This record gives sequence, structure tokens and C-alpha cells, in this order.
Amino acid sequence: MAIRPVRSLCLAFAVSLLGLAPRAQAADLDFIMSLFQGPLADGLNGAEEVVISDDGLFAYVASEDQVGPMGETGAIGIFDLDEVAETIAPNDVVVADGARALALSPGPNNEHLYVAANTTNQILWFTRDAGTGQLSNPGSITATGSNGLMEAWSVAVSADGLHVYVAGRADHSLAVFDRMGDGSLSFVEVFTNAGNGMETPVEVRLTPDDAQVLVGSASVADDGNLGVAFDRAMGDPLVTPPVTIPAVLPGRGVSKAIAVSPDGTSVYFGSQTATSTNPSISVLDRDPMTNALTNNDIIDDPDLATVVSLAVNPTGTALLAAADSADRINAYVRGSDGSLTFADAELDAPAIPLEGVTSVAITQSGDYTISVAKAGDDGMALFAPEPAAGALGLALLAALGILARRSAEGETPS
Repeated sequence: MAIRPVRSLCLAFAVSLLGLAPRAQAADLDFIMSLFQGPLADGLNGAEEVVISDDGLFAYVASEDQVGPMGETGAIGIFDLDEVAETIAPNDVVVADGARALALSPGPNNEHLYVAANTTNQILWFTRDAGTGQLSNPGSITATGSNGLMEAWSVAVSADGLHVYVAGRADHSLAVFDRMGDGSLSFVEVFTNAGNGMETPVEVRLTPDDAQVLVGSASVADDGNLGVAFDRAMGDPLVTPPVTIPAVLPGRGVSKAIAVSPDGTSVYFGSQTATSTNPSISVLDRDPMTNALTNNDIIDDPDLATVVSLAVNPTGTALLAAADSADRINAYVRGSDGSLTFADAELDAPAIPLEGVTSVAITQSGDYTISVAKAGDDGMALFAPEPAAGALGLALLAALGILARRSAEGETPS
């Protein structure tokens, strides 16, 4: 890991225009800048999850502890991302009471943003302006006791844009909604599977081919299973009953994070024991023709407690794992067989907000990574792959929050 020295924006911009710094793979990270909750950056209080628009221009952060003007607790922080200048900057904050998890609708304009709101037991949605990143026209559905939205914890949108899936933590369920052309939702069905891989569902993800819905569970009752897998057939948003996904190793099934490779042949679960020991990443092979999941490997790392977010880069050559209890992000090279090899680690530091890191996301270009953290940091950080050997190392450690913090500590930027 390297921290870039501070240089002027003009220099960073000029050098980037020269194209002298080709990127390596995402498994070798370089810290660029960060923002912290405060007068210069709002919308990061209790940051839980970050998603990035497909065009790489905007990042959205679910901030569970952000207090709104009417006393609401929860908001969406909107941030501008400039991949040329290598900066992130505050754009807006939108009230979203109880916001915990986010998902953008598919398509080049990502027309809608969906929000799982756990403390208010809702699924929310907003219309997104692709030009400004702004959110408008809010809508919502609230838990009824039978629609699976109690403690809505995670949300995912199918790649065909037809359905939205919500993990209801307290309902032990997966709720399914039809998605209309205007972004609004209509309840379809709910599947409850308490004690059999979905005691405490906290993560829902779809495979890239839309053929499978994966749910991870963080319950002690499920420590023998990583979660469940539902097949998704044409015209049928959820094929039941689901298949239980056994832990790769006995008792190593408490899972809070899921990622799938772009080709759909590998599935990764952040896993550990019920007593939060033996943190690991479980690697499964997936057959896209049959949806069959088989064990490949398990990556044990005592420094990974607890894996709360996983992301595979768009080329499928790297995987990032965020561990909140360890205050770090691990980067792995991903082999063609799905195997993982440790490559780098980013650790919490005064300028790098990784204390209680909660989420990590990679741009569609594969060139930039954004993480968010809560605990004592309430911040976000921007990373890029290290410049290739012999290339100029750009420098942009932004003043928003960092320089002010260094100045208060009597440090002089280099």
C-alpha cells in the first residue's frame, strides 16, 4: 500500500492528461484521498454501504445515523467522483429514514436507487438524474407483518430490471417485488426459511446471468450453512424451495457478505464461526448451466474479522474484502479458476477512514475503489490500483478533512 504525497490539483490533472500512469489490477491499491463527516462533507454519519453509478460519476452512501432536518435518522449521501482529477466531493444529502443498504437499477443511466431501511422496516426508492446525480420522487413500501420487510437489511435488483429482492432480517425472509417502468414496486411474494440457512438474512445478491438469487445469513443458528440459493427462471422471479449452501468447513457458515465473479463461475462468501473466530472467505465454484455450487477453497486469515463486504473487479482479476472488526481492506489476485492469492492490505490510519469499515465498491472502469466506514471514522476513502512499473505516481491527497485534521495535529503536509 502507498499513500500519495500532496501535490496541486493542476499537477495531478496535467499528468493524468498525459496518460503516463497506466493502471495495474485492483489487487494492488493506492490510497488517493478521503472525506470525513463534518462541515466539509455531510452524509457520512454511520455510513453503511456505498454504490457507484455505472458511468463512474457518482457515489451514493447509506448513512444510518445521519440526522435529517425533521429529526429523521438516516440519509443518502451523494458524492461526485472525478476519475480524471481523482477526487470525490460532496454533492447532496437526501433524507432516507433508516437507510442501511443500496442498489441501483441496471442500465446506462441507473434511473432509480433502491434503499433497504432497517429501522423503519421499509423499501424506499428514488428517481435518479444521470446528469447531476440528484435524487427525487421518493416512494416506499412499509412492512405489513406478511411482506418480509421487518428490518430490511439488504436489497438487490435483477439485471433485467424486472424484480427487486429484499432480505428481511427480523422476518427471516426474502421479499420479492415487481419493478415498474417508473421505478415503483409492487409486492409479489415472500419466502421464509428460518433455521435452514436464512435465520438472519443480511445479504442478497444475484448472479450476473440473473439465474440465481443468493442469500447470506449471519445467525448462529445457521453456522453450518453459508446461506441459500434460489433459482430464477424466465417469468418467475423466485423458484422455491431454495437450495441450502453448506459451509465449506463445518461450523464456518456465519456469512455477512457475498460477491460473484463477472462470468458467474465463482461465488465468494465472507464467513466465520458463530463465536466470530476463524474469519475467512469461502470460495465456491458455480456452474452457470445448472446453477450448481461446489466447494473450491477457504481462505483463512485471522486479520479478516469480520468480513462485511466483498467486491470483484469488472475483469474478474481481483477481489477486495472489507473487515470491520479488523479495520482493513484485503486485496487478492483472482485466478482463472476462482482461486485467491493475497496481494495487498489497506489499514486504518489518521487520513484513511477504515475504522469499522462497512462497504467497498469498485467502479465499472475497474480503476477506482471507494470504501466507507463508521465507528470512530464516519468517512469514505478513494483508492486506485498502483501505477504500473516505471509510470509516474500521481499525487492527490485532498484537503477535505485530511489537511484540516493534519493541521490540527501540527503536521505539515509533504
